[in-house]
Amino acid sequence: MFVLVLVGCAVFGAADQYVGSLTRFWAQAWQVPALSAPWLLLPFLVGRTQRDLARAAILGGAGTLLALVAYGAMTISPIEHAAFTLGGFLAFARSNALWFFGAVVTGPLFGYLGHRWRVARAPVAAVLVAGAVMVEPLVHGIHYPGVPVSIVPFGPVTVAELACGLAMAAWFTWQRRRAATSCLAPGTATATAAGRAAPRR
Repeated sequence: MFVLVLVGCAVFGAADQYVGSLTRFWAQAWQVPALSAPWLLLPFLVGRTQRDLARAAILGGAGTLLALVAYGAMTISPIEHAAFTLGGFLAFARSNALWFFGAVVTGPLFGYLGHRWRVARAPVAAVLVAGAVMVEPLVHGIHYPGVPVSIVPFGPVTVAELACGLAMAAWFTWQRRRAATSCLAPGTATATAAGRAAPRR
């Protein structure tokens, strides 16, 4: 199972990079790999697949790092009209060291949150994941003078991301209510309703 999970992470990283190169077909394609929230959702989904907490955190981190490696490999691959070399990949890693260090933190953290959602429908997991997807378009909409960050202008990509965040928030809410209802003992809801309907004496 964990092999399939890691393969999926690698595919995600390579696909994310490749989509950004399709600007000849879609002018806004470069904005997709500029988004950060999907890279938090990835380890969350990885952790969601694991029954063991430690494995969820470890695979969340390993999967995110592997996705970054696949992203870099695709960047300097023949598919992108480049020649793959070890030196070229090391140059990519050095220029993106911040993202690799970030993956070491966010990967295990969101892998842990994915596990917590699986076993306990933890509200903090839902808030952080859906919140990241909803807030990112707003963050990109703010101008940061002198800060070298990739800014995605408000448009179809950020609108789609915001819509996905809202849909995720609604889904998380529905799942938590469903879990709370299923935890009620048989007859509890009926007894409660009957007690409320009974006339007072």
